[in-house]
Amino acid sequence: MKIEAMKDPQEISQEIWFEENTQVVIVNLDRISVAFTLDEFFDVMDRFEIARETLLSNFNIVVGTYEVDGVEKKETVIISEDDDYH
Repeated sequence: MKIEAMKDPQEISQEIWFEENTQVVIVNLDRISVAFTLDEFFDVMDRFEIARETLLSNFNIVVGTYEVDGVEKKETVIISEDDDYH
């Protein structure tokens, strides 16, 4: 039986890692870490994407961008019908 050496999780983004041996995606949200199998991770991401699209298409929510010191930032804003944006 061949035993593979454990590898350190690989950073995918600032708060997400992938542990290749166990095929687990680790997501760190503030002080909470959640480990997902690959199937679970992609299922959750699909659900979040559906929720995001629903919010953006049905609730006067927009995601705007602005720049601070050369770094582009995003901001989510709810626009009321009383607001006058041009």
